[in-house]
Amino acid sequence: MWQRAHLTLGKVTLNAIAGRVLHSTGRRYPMLSPLTLDEQGLRCRELIGGSSDQSELENAVRSLLVEFLAVLGSLTGGVLTPALHAELSKLVPA
Repeated sequence: MWQRAHLTLGKVTLNAIAGRVLHSTGRRYPMLSPLTLDEQGLRCRELIGGSSDQSELENAVRSLLVEFLAVLGSLTGGVLTPALHAELSKLVPA
């Protein structure tokens, strides 16, 4: 998903958007604080196994993805939304 958005928006714009989303979502879900952002996307290795409440972690990650998609959709007039949803659907088991 990161690579697909990067093609359209570029590194600087995508990092700014992701940083804003990470900050706002992290305020609601402090358990996301181990996430880091670099030119490759979000790094979450420290998150794996770090939360005792799996359902809360799932809600936090879902919230992060929903906000990321909503901001990108808003800023691009929905142009990226179908492509990003297609990329995301490749990761989610049916």
